Amino acid sequence: MKTFTRFIVIFFISIFLFSLNGYSQYASKKVKSKYETYTDSIKSVDYNYIFPFWGTKAYKRGIDLQYPVGIMANFFWTTQNIAIDNFRLGFQNAHGGPVNFPLTPVSDSILAFGNNENTSYSINIRPDI
Repeated sequence: MKTFTRFIVIFFISIFLFSLNGYSQYASKKVKSKYETYTDSIKSVDYNYIFPFWGTKAYKRGIDLQYPVGIMANFFWTTQNIAIDNFRLGFQNAHGGPVNFPLTPVSDSILAFGNNENTSYSINIRPDI
């Protein structure tokens, strides 16, 4: 078991180290000629929106941004039964007197709780601006 754990740790560390020089995308200022007129037209557009904060700078660099508009709605419902069993009742004199009744089980004929459950609802609505 110890050698298996050591193998797993070495395996994940080696994957992490070798993935550092992977082949991924990188930023380039080269634009294909067929997109050059589109990129130049974006640079001259006035960005009249507040969000994203650096939208104006992105447009001046020729980066096209999608409009940040959307809505999200979420509904959550759950029901859980509450089990009250092994109920014990006791009494202790707070002033240290002779009356102390230890915790003793209480029968259902004296104190019964019946069926108890909790139902919870949650509604979330979030507009994206």
